[in-house]
Amino acid sequence: MLCRLDPGCERPEERQFSFDPLERVLENRTEYVSACLTILRAYIVAGRADMGGTPFGGFGQWSALVRSALMWVGEPDPCASRNAIMDEDPEQGQLRTLLTLWWQEFGKSAIKIKHLIERCHSNDSGLFEVLDDIAGERNGPGVNARRLGHWLKRHKGRVVDGLRLVQVPGPNMASWQVVQVKAGEA
Repeated sequence: MLCRLDPGCERPEERQFSFDPLERVLENRTEYVSACLTILRAYIVAGRADMGGTPFGGFGQWSALVRSALMWVGEPDPCASRNAIMDEDPEQGQLRTLLTLWWQEFGKSAIKIKHLIERCHSNDSGLFEVLDDIAGERNGPGVNARRLGHWLKRHKGRVVDGLRLVQVPGPNMASWQVVQVKAGEA
């Protein structure tokens, strides 16, 4: 979950307070805990309305009570920031672009890294540019096959926009393919 605190100053770590913030929290702890419990109790007494939040992994009980109670009193969904975090993940963006272009170019055909680089270099699908961003040679143009292989291994199995990168074992060297994943199959 993402949380942004904006104190409205350039160097928040240098701020001076006329009180000790931690001490104030400890002094008022009873009031804060009481307010939280009041919200939870009111939500339960009102019948625990379904607030429609999407499931949140292994935190089902927390989501059904705490998250829903906050949304019930008009606060934003505390899990809504997950999408922002995922959208700002540059590696996921690269993977999304790679899988989409790969699927458009090769479908579900398995291909070795060497052939992938060669075939992408000779067309204008945009796939070569993505490969170059991921594993471009440091001292000139071209894609480093070894670095690309390591990157693909790190991302194999991840599902993005219904597509998954799969490693296909081979007699001499593995091949790679992109497969479509049906909803609920991941």
